[in-house]
Order: sequence, then structure tokens, then C-alpha cells
Amino acid sequence: MLVRMRALAIVGLLAAPAAADDRVWDVGAGAPGGITFGVGVRDGGWLARIDAGGAVAPFVLLGTVSLHLHRDVHRSLDTSFAIGASATHLGYVVGSDETSEATVDMIGPSIELRHRAMRRSEVVLEVGAMFGRCRGDCDSRTFVMPAISGHVRF
Repeated sequence: MLVRMRALAIVGLLAAPAAADDRVWDVGAGAPGGITFGVGVRDGGWLARIDAGGAVAPFVLLGTVSLHLHRDVHRSLDTSFAIGASATHLGYVVGSDETSEATVDMIGPSIELRHRAMRRSEVVLEVGAMFGRCRGDCDSRTFVMPAISGHVRF
């Protein structure tokens, strides 16, 4: 499933028309991605997006890359609702003298609530559940966690 979703998102981003109206730029913040910057393509109710980002705190470094594929299920004048799936690859390093590091692969369903803020921009709330597997210094090898993020797209 993860390989299929990666392939669909990458093909969608690379094979989409280059028209400026189809391109989506994204800035967001949330969990598990941290602060992210992304690019996507919208076509006929579908949105494929890839974003990268992370977070930095004292003695903590986090980096993420995510792929998202969503389909509009309801659209009104200024608001739309979409369902889809998200996949995230996350890596982190924690500590100063002694460090712990791990990589985490997560995938799960998500929903988006979008509201048009201005003519070419929208505010987005994305909520989902991530099912993950950790490799490295982890307390648990498999886990389920909530995911929530806010975005501005233009």
C-alpha cells in the first residue's frame, strides 16, 4: 500500500499539466510533520502533494517527508471536504553526549477540511490516524498515533 501510494503521488506530481492553476504550494505545521513546505497538483477533485520539513529543539532534531493523496467528496462555494491517505517517513536524533536515533514509516487515512480564504489561497485542517513501524532506538516497534496539522495553500 505504501509503495502504491508513493507511486501514485509521484506520478501525479510529475505527469500533471504544468498549468499554474493546477499547481498548489503548501506551508503547514502539525504532528507528526513539524513545520513543512510542499508542492502539489490538483486535477478533477484529486490532490496529490509532497511535503518536507521537520522540527528542532534543544538536543532534538526531526526531519520528515510526506506524500498525500486526497479526493474531494463535498464542495460548496467556499468550503470543501476531502478524504484520502497520507504516508510519512520520519527520522530523529535525540540527546547530547549519548544520542538515540531512529527512523519511522507511517501510513494512514486522513480527512481535510478546506476553506477558501482569498481568491487563490485556502486554509486547511487535516486530521488522521497514522499506523507506524519504528527502526532504531524505539520503545515500541509498531504503534498508532493521531495526526493533526494546519496548512495554508496558494
